[in-house]
Amino acid sequence: MANREDRKTAIRALVRQEDIRTQKELVERLQEHGFDCTQATVSRDIAEMGFVKSERGFYALPEEDRKSVV
Repeated sequence: MANREDRKTAIRALVRQEDIRTQKELVERLQEHGFDCTQATVSRDIAEMGFVKSERGFYALPEEDRKSVV
């Protein structure tokens, strides 16, 4: 079973690699990678990691806020 830090590492990787708009999408992607988690868990992780929404509506790490225009 993966621990919290493994899950957070996976969240960072997914957000950097994919355009994820919702917590539901993030939960689904994590589950595809073998993480057993809920939306509430992901919500806490996102808050702890300080994620922001880019101008395009995707999750981003504060230092990597993707403001690029389509």
